[in-house]
Amino acid sequence: MDSGKDRPGEDNEVSDDNHDDAMPMDCEGEDCEGQVCDEDGKVVCGTKCVDLTTSTRHCGQCWTNCGDGTCVDGQCDCRPGEAPCGREDEWVGLGGCVSEEAERCGPECVECEVEHGTPICDRGECKISQCAEGWGDCDTDFATGCEADLSLVENCGSCGIVCPKQANATPVCNQGKCELSCDANWGDCDGVVINGCETPLNTLTNCGGCSKACWIDNATATCDSGECELSQCNWGWDDCDGNPDNGCEVDLHSVENCGGCGVLCQFDNATATCATGDCKLLGCNQGWGDCDGSHGNGCETPLNTQDSCGSCGRNCLSGESCCNLRCVRVNGVDVNNCGACEKKCRPGEICDNGVCKCGSGSGCGAGQTCCLSGCEDTENDVNNCGTCGRKCPTGYSCCSGECVLKSSDVDNCGTCGNACGPDELCCSGTCADVMTSNNNCGSCGTFCSSGQTCCKGNCVNLLTDRMNCGSCRNSCVSGSDCCSGNCTDITKNNNNCGSCGFKCDPGKSCCARTCIDLSSDTQNCGQCGRVCSHLETCVNGNCQCPSGLINCGGVCVNISSDRNHCSGCGNQCPRGYNCKDSQCVCSQAACEYYAPTKSCRDKDGTACDGKARSTGCMCRCPNNHLEYPACEASAPCNSGGCTSGNLTCTGGTIKGWEIRPDYPYPACFEECGECDIPTDGSKVCVGTYSGSTLNLNCYCRDLDFGNWGFNLNNGPCNNGTCSPAGVCR
Repeated sequence: MDSGKDRPGEDNEVSDDNHDDAMPMDCEGEDCEGQVCDEDGKVVCGTKCVDLTTSTRHCGQCWTNCGDGTCVDGQCDCRPGEAPCGREDEWVGLGGCVSEEAERCGPECVECEVEHGTPICDRGECKISQCAEGWGDCDTDFATGCEADLSLVENCGSCGIVCPKQANATPVCNQGKCELSCDANWGDCDGVVINGCETPLNTLTNCGGCSKACWIDNATATCDSGECELSQCNWGWDDCDGNPDNGCEVDLHSVENCGGCGVLCQFDNATATCATGDCKLLGCNQGWGDCDGSHGNGCETPLNTQDSCGSCGRNCLSGESCCNLRCVRVNGVDVNNCGACEKKCRPGEICDNGVCKCGSGSGCGAGQTCCLSGCEDTENDVNNCGTCGRKCPTGYSCCSGECVLKSSDVDNCGTCGNACGPDELCCSGTCADVMTSNNNCGSCGTFCSSGQTCCKGNCVNLLTDRMNCGSCRNSCVSGSDCCSGNCTDITKNNNNCGSCGFKCDPGKSCCARTCIDLSSDTQNCGQCGRVCSHLETCVNGNCQCPSGLINCGGVCVNISSDRNHCSGCGNQCPRGYNCKDSQCVCSQAACEYYAPTKSCRDKDGTACDGKARSTGCMCRCPNNHLEYPACEASAPCNSGGCTSGNLTCTGGTIKGWEIRPDYPYPACFEECGECDIPTDGSKVCVGTYSGSTLNLNCYCRDLDFGNWGFNLNNGPCNNGTCSPAGVCR
């Protein structure tokens, strides 16, 4: 590190707590730097005498500043996020504290910087850790950093990789790989880099791209510059819309484009043709003639005139008229042109000097009546309906001599004599079955809406109507509904459960209109309506009793303890017997043990002799009971027998005598009511007999555990007092 007075921040430095202004006398100025300045080993740093083991500004050596850290034993103890810069001989632990984010290196803790890369300090020397993506250190000089752009053809992807020049192409570096950039109108169609861009792209087979053919409908194409262009149209075709993509799209042999785009071929009152590419007059329309022989003005002459009747220059004679392109005498006897062209007489009439009249002799023909206007058909003439001069109202027709409305008359619907059927009405002149017609359902003009059909005069939806499901009059039975035109049992259909379209979830089935999980439902176990018995559960579609129980007649029972099904279904124990461990055994209540007589007897006092009783049980003495004499309160226990007389308990009253079969030796006990013991009820006192002598001392008995906890080892309770803990006092 540098020494001397010109240190950064030295002028503002505050003296360390451990420094001493005493300076050595045998040095001066910078020569004193680092020399010991007192007997404690402090040294000179600048103008101060400091302890290098604790000074945060001079830690380990002069001018090693720990910053916001501390100096411990001459080493900087840096804060989190900082690291020390060391001396050349010991890089770790003896330098100042700097941020870990900055690479610091060497004795001076200089910052390492690398252009286009990341630096690293390796044993006091700044080196390149790694280059940024797309850059490389090709000259291995730290000073120039990662100087090589690896996207250039000189170093493509890595140092020294040079992209070669190929035929008709320029080399390029694309994402670290050498590729070709073909020259204009050339392409790399075979995909082989070594031969460059080998294919010219200005031919009809490769026009602007590999295998891109140049073809234009009805025309000759050219590809000189890599673009497919129209050279010229084929004969009889033209590019009328100016769009080369659809080629020469117009046929010049049509009357709309005759010999050129938009050239219309037509003549007045005539038919034109352009079959040869020239516009020609093919023929005149009826009633017209080309009388001047000039095609330019078409067929200019009408042929219904007196001087050109039916053909050019044909003149009608005096008294004749040109009717329908021929000369006729309208004031003569022509019934088809009587009095005027195209005026026809009725059947049976004659034309008399241009007037239609009834025929002479027998008069009008069959079915006609001679009226003032001539022979009239009174059966069908609206002006003479049924009789001469009877005119039907507007809109009415005459049928069989009657004025009728053909639009609604069922006997003359649409035409006279067209009668409608029994279930039909005449609707707008058409017989319609109002029971089935969608346009006249129930009455004329009643339209069924979209999706409906007319059934028996009512508009219904065949997809949902229960009375007309799928087709008219197809009724669904009870429990079914009409779903999509099919009668469906909604009580058990999985796709229509309870109502149409309600689909059960996977794993569930439809039972009685409800989606049920048959694998676990106790009312529908395995199949709809299969009910599990009491206590049974449904497991995987099977009714099962709980563990340890079996099904007997629809009831889950424990055959190890059920007296009606002991060891098996229907195996009933006799009266007085219970089932225990799958065996019928005598009821414990049938016999009782009496110790005083060293015998057993049942409840009616009969001695237990091993014979069967009315209960069906054998009465025997239990083997696990001791046979001691049992005395009552009126006959106390005395030497194993019972004596007469009453006894008193000190401090209490006698409640009675009892024998304890679970006591470890023969004894008679007197139970005392009170004997100066706590009143919490947890302890009582008992009196005992010993031989023929009554012992009235009280002993403690622990009722919490239901046994006799006598403190016999401690002797009687003296004054008959028991402690709360059950200890005699």
